[in-house]
Amino acid sequence: LEEKITETRIRQAWSKIMGQAIGRYTRRIILKKGELTVYLNSSVLREELSMGKSKIVKLINKEMGSDVIDSITFR
Repeated sequence: LEEKITETRIRQAWSKIMGQAIGRYTRRIILKKGELTVYLNSSVLREELSMGKSKIVKLINKEMGSDVIDSITFR
């Protein structure tokens, strides 16, 4: 249950963390066992974000106030 609550909090904060432009291209966000999977509408954006995975993980964890995700995957 706690993981679903965290997933909801991440969804709500995603546009704030990443910006509205990226938020518009985001279709779905799923958190499962510390891995965040983000589904995007743009393959170009997916490639760009993949280059900064570690920074995005740090930004999300900072916003959440603890280490809630270990890795991130873009699809």
